[in-house]
Amino acid sequence: MPIELLTPYGLVRVFDEPTYSVGPQDNVREYPRYVSFAENLPTSVHGVELNGSYIFAIGAAAAARPCISVLLPLRRTASS
Repeated sequence: MPIELLTPYGLVRVFDEPTYSVGPQDNVREYPRYVSFAENLPTSVHGVELNGSYIFAIGAAAAARPCISVLLPLRRTASS
């Protein structure tokens, strides 16, 4: 079940990507960026979508889940 957040930039969805692997061309979805919080290979990967576009995948180690606080800096500034 995805986590959905309504932000000033639009709808952000975070969801499990159990079959995603870094590098292989046979992934179900393509991400322009990959961020890993694992020292070695991640044991879980989560996708992040913004307004229907896949923006990055997050890898985590063991039972740890990536912290949603990664998304909290997504705030508009006075100049935007």
